[in-house]
Amino acid sequence: MSALLPLAVGAPALAGIAVLLAPARRLRSGGAHAAAAGSLLGLALTVALAVDVLGGGPVTWTPGGSPDGPGLLADRVSVLLLLLVLGVSAVVQAYTARYLCGDPRQRRLVVTAAGTTTAAAAMVGAATLTVLAAAWCAAGLGLLALLAQRADLPAARVGLQRTARTFAIGDLALLAAVAIVLATAGDPSLRDPGAAAAALDTATVAGVDAATLVACLLVLAAIARSALLPLHRWLPATLAAPTPVSALLHAGLVNAGGILLVRLAPLVDASALALGLAFAAGAATAVHGTALMLTRPDVKGALAHSTVGQMGFMVLACALGAYAAALLHLVAHGMYKATLFLGSGSVVHADKRRAVAARPGPRGVRWAPPVRLAAAALVPAVAIAAAFLTYAADLLDHPGTLVLVAFAWATAAHAAHAWLTSTPGRPLLGLAAVAAACLAYTGLITGADALLAPALPDPGATVSAWFALVPAAVLAAGLPVLRSRRGAQLSARLYVRALEAGRTAPRPRRDPALARRAHAPVVTRPPRVRDGALDDRSTTHHDAPRSVPA
Repeated sequence: MSALLPLAVGAPALAGIAVLLAPARRLRSGGAHAAAAGSLLGLALTVALAVDVLGGGPVTWTPGGSPDGPGLLADRVSVLLLLLVLGVSAVVQAYTARYLCGDPRQRRLVVTAAGTTTAAAAMVGAATLTVLAAAWCAAGLGLLALLAQRADLPAARVGLQRTARTFAIGDLALLAAVAIVLATAGDPSLRDPGAAAAALDTATVAGVDAATLVACLLVLAAIARSALLPLHRWLPATLAAPTPVSALLHAGLVNAGGILLVRLAPLVDASALALGLAFAAGAATAVHGTALMLTRPDVKGALAHSTVGQMGFMVLACALGAYAAALLHLVAHGMYKATLFLGSGSVVHADKRRAVAARPGPRGVRWAPPVRLAAAALVPAVAIAAAFLTYAADLLDHPGTLVLVAFAWATAAHAAHAWLTSTPGRPLLGLAAVAAACLAYTGLITGADALLAPALPDPGATVSAWFALVPAAVLAAGLPVLRSRRGAQLSARLYVRALEAGRTAPRPRRDPALARRAHAPVVTRPPRVRDGALDDRSTTHHDAPRSVPA
């Protein structure tokens, strides 16, 4: 079964090569259907690998047959991520056949997307650190090539430049970390990266602890690739790319930072400074991206900032040691965001139809505000408590996962309150849906933890779960103030600041000549009269309005 692994990873690239070598007159829809077939073939082979991995354990493939050489690894985590990457690629390529039909750049985009898919698949299925770093850089270059498809647009050029600069920072950080690990512990296998972490404990680089330096460099690489603060501006600037590129980017490629932190968790956990950096960047990005998402008036802009917030939440979960929950969010976000981007055009048309159609007012008896608040808070809490008492008792041993469940309760309570406020005629239906969602979410986290536990590293030193109370306390204290009468002015100012922070286009440069002209004094001369008529040659300074006689 190990021979299926390179075929599954390389199937999209082989399909892309076939499309590139085929005569243009023989291709239909730019070869997108052939590229989609290559991704579907890789997906089918991955399903066969999944059956083997679940039954017999991890599968390793190396070119020379050496068990310790660079190659590919298929365990429960990598198989799950391979299913995500290849599945999203197949859907996106099939969508490209219709979306870019007749576009002269369609064939180039299809071939580039196929190569990028193989690079991303090799990254999630890497068996050693060097293979992961090489695939990481190849996926980044492939993404830059995809963004360059519309380099004729000024907005696309701005996004390409920002992405290239940010990726250069992250890739250099990763390559520096890899060089330190290779010089200290050799090329470690990703089946047991803890051995490399133990070798780094006693090493120093220029007087600095090697373990701390490597961990901080890995976190910096994850921050750059996953668009976390302060290196987040490249992702919203890529909205000028074609919709298939945006779907492939937001559904798979931007998740590379979380994958890196999960795969190399023993190296990152060796430094409390690196964990604190990851937690701080993730928490700040989650709040920042969500706030900007709520203020964006355009569909793709809101989706882009939503991805930024979700990437912050994923890295926050990794810093708390909740690796199974982070992977669950990663996969769910990938499928959800790909669907939203591919259907963004339909959303715009649906909003236009809803704006034209008449909306009936709410019917039914509204519950009193204290009753709405109590019901919205108690129903999700009772559902989560019932899950803990029945099938999710194991989650009580993971403090980091409990923090994520607390976030889920807050989200469910907000959704229930919004339903009770906007739809007073059907309160029980909304509360039942919220309770079912809480039960399902808790069950999914429990199932993911049980399924992926054999392939996940044991969380070592992690950030204390109590630190998550800091952003929660800020939100709990800030929201009532913003909704009060005294906080209305502050809320309006924050809204304007959020709109300004979400700007993706560069600020226009001011022309010094125009600035001097705008601030120059206006001098108006009285009109001259010749032979009882107004002389049109009356002069004014800087096109100032002429005075008209009474």
